[in-house]
Amino acid sequence: RLHSTKNPFHERRPWGHDAETERVASAAMRLRHAFIPYLYSMAWRNHTQHLPLVQPMYHSYPQDEAAYHCPDQYTFGTELIAAPFITPADADTRLSRQAVWLPAGQWFGFFDGLPFVGDGWQAIYGRLADIPVFAKAGAIVPLAAAGEDGVANPAALDIHLFPGADNAFDLYEDDGLRAHSITAVHHQFSVNEWTATVETAVAETAHLPARRTYSLLFRNAAQGVTVSANQPITTRYDADTRTLWVTAVPITPAESLTVTLAAGENGLVVAGDGRLPTVQRIVSAFRMESWYKHYLYDQLAALVADPQQLADHDLRLTPSQFRALVETLTGAGYHRRAERHSTDEVVILWNNTGNEAVQYSLKAVDADGRAHQQITHAGILPRFAVLTIGAKSLNLHLEQPAPPSQFAPQPWRLQIGYWQLVNTVLSA
Repeated sequence: RLHSTKNPFHERRPWGHDAETERVASAAMRLRHAFIPYLYSMAWRNHTQHLPLVQPMYHSYPQDEAAYHCPDQYTFGTELIAAPFITPADADTRLSRQAVWLPAGQWFGFFDGLPFVGDGWQAIYGRLADIPVFAKAGAIVPLAAAGEDGVANPAALDIHLFPGADNAFDLYEDDGLRAHSITAVHHQFSVNEWTATVETAVAETAHLPARRTYSLLFRNAAQGVTVSANQPITTRYDADTRTLWVTAVPITPAESLTVTLAAGENGLVVAGDGRLPTVQRIVSAFRMESWYKHYLYDQLAALVADPQQLADHDLRLTPSQFRALVETLTGAGYHRRAERHSTDEVVILWNNTGNEAVQYSLKAVDADGRAHQQITHAGILPRFAVLTIGAKSLNLHLEQPAPPSQFAPQPWRLQIGYWQLVNTVLSA
């Protein structure tokens, strides 16, 4: 935290620590400054509609049970979900981990553009500099362009556009006093065509730049699409983030910009899921003997096609390394955390695709570790379940409509197995 203090030993300056801390803190502050157009528009929304920027998930999704079990994530305005890492990096994966619930629909990693299918949980792994942020299908997110580091309304804007749905966004700007303007941004998305428009500014415009450069970032767009526009433009493609940049000549507030993408030989958007680049990034971070790491990396495409082959690597991977790969490849896993306002603990279980190869068992055990079979739950890991561990009870709440199962407060053991390998054992 960068708050100031009179104590010289409470170092708060990014450059007062190591080089990585300075780099990460500096990048975070620049990112926050870039987000000001989005944040300011959300502040206007809060002023006019009484909807705050940050809200717990159950405010937007009150009918979803999962929304009440993800306290470490939140909606960030109308377009995004944020779920920051809050635990140290694991010694073997060298990555931090966060369990994220994504509501029904299509979602995209905001920074890498990778797609996610909603209505399920995701185990997300990242380094110190990474922030898990997810954009909904059709999201429109205006950011100040790189180099816009002043306090005036930016002369260059990067507008991030995500596929999958039609959407509209009102960009609010003012002079800091009374004069303000609204610039509407909207786009229409179909299988073969994607059209985005920045309308003329409405109301007073004296506080706006005389001319502004708009870059429309079509996220997850395929290479080879045909681009047309009502203004002169330049284009470039970023393969790392699967983003097509379309930059128009500077236009006045009285002018509009419309850009249309038409599908090419590769379609309109990048096909496939994001598991391969995700596990490549995860394995690249592993602390592991280099020759075996090279071999494992070369096998990742085959593991994505057939995750069961991961069982062949079980003895060479540490538990946390196996967990990172198997959760990503199968979409099934668990997350254990402490409750905020009690001494209880919660274990979230998920199996997004209902994979029958992922099995679980929950047993009460005696002092010698022997199970009491009459109160055993076992079978295919549910799509979603919550195990609440209290001082006086143990409750298992399954997704299907049914009262939760309650056990006496005695020792218990939860096992999760993939392909008949028992890879996870939790107990208390």
